[in-house]
Amino acid sequence: NLKDGTHLGFKAPNLRNIDIYRSPKILNLNFLLDLKELRCIYLDGLSNVEEMPDLSSLHSLTCMSFANMKRLQSFPLYHENLKNLYLQSPLDSLNNVIPENLPNLKRISVNLGSDKKSEMILDRFKGICEVGIW
Repeated sequence: NLKDGTHLGFKAPNLRNIDIYRSPKILNLNFLLDLKELRCIYLDGLSNVEEMPDLSSLHSLTCMSFANMKRLQSFPLYHENLKNLYLQSPLDSLNNVIPENLPNLKRISVNLGSDKKSEMILDRFKGICEVGIW
């Protein structure tokens, strides 16, 4: 079923980029783990996703963008090859968005609804990579 992502790895095993917008039928993102060639993930408005799977096994992944994922509670983030990360509110589970978990990050852009919240994340990366407000 492509509406909720199941079997996507079987139907499109060489998929390199995925953009998913406003898909309330998607309840989890475990199907992303089957997309071994994935380089970029863009997710916006997945209002019923509560947990992000550990994507560290996707070795080709270099870019991730998450926006408007209001129910997201779990956000495991360690990724050795990630170079670009874009985060937009509401996202509350960002305690592990730290340089130690993203050793090769080149750019991080954040917009968490207020400059104070955004700067709290961006301050962790100043002097390490390019930072900006999205």
